[in-house]
Amino acid sequence: MGWLSDLFGRTVELEYRGKDGKLVKKKVSKDQLDPLMKNTVAEGKATLEACVVHILDSNYDGPRTENWIIGEQVSRVTYDRLKHSNGELYVIVYYERGEATIQVLKKEYWDLAASKMAAISREGEQAYQKFMRKLDELP
Repeated sequence: MGWLSDLFGRTVELEYRGKDGKLVKKKVSKDQLDPLMKNTVAEGKATLEACVVHILDSNYDGPRTENWIIGEQVSRVTYDRLKHSNGELYVIVYYERGEATIQVLKKEYWDLAASKMAAISREGEQAYQKFMRKLDELP
């Protein structure tokens, strides 16, 4: 990918049959594709199997969700082993020496991690506020 892709996000190349029956190739951004895939999967029209993934990442403010394609962004084995009863996955991103590592968890462990991250965030905010008050008290 070039610098434009880095600037505007990852692109995905799609292949599909046009109205005239000819094969069409088109590049779209992942940000455009995700909502379309979510709707298509929800309507049962997609040929790819996808799932909703809940993600905890200390580099983001709170949890976020993404749609992942099974067999591409997550293996079938991992999906079948760790999917929740609702068919969704739960992921935590942690960093070792600046490198992101993704770990798929059972929902119960993800919920525990989410509560711990929230507590750490609150403690950090309280410590920051206390520090700022001390700075204000300096002559």
